[in-house]
Amino acid sequence: MIEFEPGKILKKRYVIESLLGKGGMGKVYLATALKHPELRFAIKELLDVFPSMEERKLALDALKKECNILSNLRHPRLPRIVEQFNEYEREYLVMEYVEGETLEDRLKRFSYPMGEEEVILIAIQLAEVLHFLHIAPGYPIIYRDLKPANIILQPGEEISIKLVDFGVARFYKPDKIGDTVRFGSPGYAAPEQYRKEKQSIPKSDIYSLGVIMYQLLTLYDPTVTPFKFSPIRSLNPEISEELEWIISKAIELDPDKRYTDMEFFAEELKIYYRDIFGYLPEELLYETSGPTQMAYMSSMRSSKLAITSLVTGITSLYACNCMPFGLPFSIIALITGYMARKNMRIAEHINPNENYLSIGGIICGILGVSIQLLYLLIIIFSNF
Repeated sequence: MIEFEPGKILKKRYVIESLLGKGGMGKVYLATALKHPELRFAIKELLDVFPSMEERKLALDALKKECNILSNLRHPRLPRIVEQFNEYEREYLVMEYVEGETLEDRLKRFSYPMGEEEVILIAIQLAEVLHFLHIAPGYPIIYRDLKPANIILQPGEEISIKLVDFGVARFYKPDKIGDTVRFGSPGYAAPEQYRKEKQSIPKSDIYSLGVIMYQLLTLYDPTVTPFKFSPIRSLNPEISEELEWIISKAIELDPDKRYTDMEFFAEELKIYYRDIFGYLPEELLYETSGPTQMAYMSSMRSSKLAITSLVTGITSLYACNCMPFGLPFSIIALITGYMARKNMRIAEHINPNENYLSIGGIICGILGVSIQLLYLLIIIFSNF
């Protein structure tokens, strides 16, 4: 598979900067927007050659599923999807670039466990975003593949994470007998994810989060002996009995013995944190900002403005013979079209079709104003 060199342009909008990583299904590139170099994106490229058509279909389905799930979700702990497209006979998924290192890399860099405070802050943030997925409108979303490699620690003084890679996530339907395809990383996936005629449930993610906490606090690799855990204090005596109980409840093999839901798990962690450290950090409630976030906000605004401009512009043309009622529509079309264009200075690369909508609205507005003024001049001169 050919690797793109820095400077390669995709879809006339994205400039490849570097290769971030590659795996069995494809590669991930760091790219910038051609017209706005300050905006950075991660572009997933699917392999163009697979050992079999079945494997290619599975990989393509995973890419499309990730796009479909994330494109409809907005949460500060999730990367935002920009678009999916096909070019050079390959499939691409463009998303927000998340800077930082994975928890897996963090574990490799240090030879000692994380402290309780750091682990609990990470766990609370994960619990909150997973709860958000579990109560998503329509069908709840089960992440199914929670592991250190899919959690990014963002740079900064405060603990802040993002959850990435939704290729094996699925919608949860309580009346379904079992998962169509059983997925999960050994050691982190809950027992029910491997049982025939059983399906992944919200409590499956609770189990995985408990395992990650166990690993961060002990450095024990759960892939060595899946489903078998020694008492956590036998590996790290500095862990409190209360935290040991919380984690043990999360990693119960029987789903009925785990926490009722992810929200309850998060609240339990917050209560423990307040009791031990006396406060709950404000960053748990922070809102993201920055160029990419601004681009999305601008994109959403420009889309609405562009549509409004075109609709009012067309209306103004129909109302031209009803002087002066068409004039306000023409003016609105011009103003909203201009505002849409202004927003697209930041967001045009996300949805260039809005460009045509806003231009159409502006043209209709100009025509409407011109026709109305012409009628007005005709009326004035006809009176002389």
